[in-house]
Amino acid sequence: MSSREPVEVQGGLRASLSLLRRNRDFRRLYVASLISLGGDWFLLVALFGLVLHFTGSAIAVALVLPSAPGYVGTFQIGTVAGLGLYEVPEATALSLSIVYHAINYVPITLVGLAYLGSMNLTLGELRAAGEKAS
Repeated sequence: MSSREPVEVQGGLRASLSLLRRNRDFRRLYVASLISLGGDWFLLVALFGLVLHFTGSAIAVALVLPSAPGYVGTFQIGTVAGLGLYEVPEATALSLSIVYHAINYVPITLVGLAYLGSMNLTLGELRAAGEKAS
């Protein structure tokens, strides 16, 4: 790139800093987003504390974590951490969490799919309707 090209074309950190300097509205938006992210962080920390205080359960705290659909991963971490307090070996706790999760997750999912079928709907139709709505 030649040095004569506008900063926006060059991109990167330099362009971002230039935009912050030049555009008052963008500065305000940037500061507001930092404040919002800070608030989200404090909310999450407080939520962990409240959940642990009222439930006393590491599994419940793990379920509050942002996670994949179906709580895959966070449920396992919470189960291993919670059962670790009772000196259950990690391998045993992880195995238990996978079996327990499957026993609770798979039947509900199958019932949901059967219900979709009874309504003559497909997952593709639901996905298309969701994309159309947004």
